[in-house]
Amino acid sequence: MSKADVFDQESLRDIHSLSHGRGLKADVSKAKYNGQWVVIKDYSGVPRCLSFAAKILVRREVAALKHLQSESNIVSLLKVIDPYRFMMEYIEGEHPGKACQDGVVYDNAVTTLLAMHKVGVAHNDLRRKNLILHPQRGLVLIDFGAATIRSRHSSRSKIAQLLSCTWLMDKLQLADIYHLVKLKKYLSNDPLTDQELMILRSGRPFRRITYLWKVLFRGKRGLLIKGATLWQATLAKLLSPMRLGSDQSALQRHE
Repeated sequence: MSKADVFDQESLRDIHSLSHGRGLKADVSKAKYNGQWVVIKDYSGVPRCLSFAAKILVRREVAALKHLQSESNIVSLLKVIDPYRFMMEYIEGEHPGKACQDGVVYDNAVTTLLAMHKVGVAHNDLRRKNLILHPQRGLVLIDFGAATIRSRHSSRSKIAQLLSCTWLMDKLQLADIYHLVKLKKYLSNDPLTDQELMILRSGRPFRRITYLWKVLFRGKRGLLIKGATLWQATLAKLLSPMRLGSDQSALQRHE
């Protein structure tokens, strides 16, 4: 790695917190780095028992963004700082609101999503919060923390496809389309087509999976996040008397 690639913490200016992570969610902040606004996603504050999972999330999101560097409607990866932190470009704009947008915005979103699927990436978290309307670039997709990448070693063999979870990737990409169709009312004045209505009618399993994900992982109320936090607090209480005893014995030896 060259000296130019080394991250300099002191070169960050005007740091603003955008969201504070809880459980297995990252702290997200906005800052100026080398004269431009950037977004830093930081998992270093997750509970220690979840640090290994946090590293996996960082590697997966970084890999997804590298797959999509050529797409102008995808947020760009700028730098990997360490195993827990990475930097992306800051996208200026607003999330799609109640006011419907020009139909071209929705058409471009569909094109971007299909191009993303073509290179083997599923977003898995399409919602208004992860869409930004940029004045020049149009609709930009952000937050690939839940993204999935298709294995490069795909095969036509049914056994190989089963082992590589190709069937699951197909379902995840269909779920992306389902969630984008649900967002059409915020992106276009046009009514749903017959094909889009069919997608919504067949999307009951996707609604169940989304609900299950929220119950298990979403925020501090997620069941798995609650369990991990409780386990860490209990472990800290059990270890604190042992640490206190060792400190006292060390102090006595010193005296």
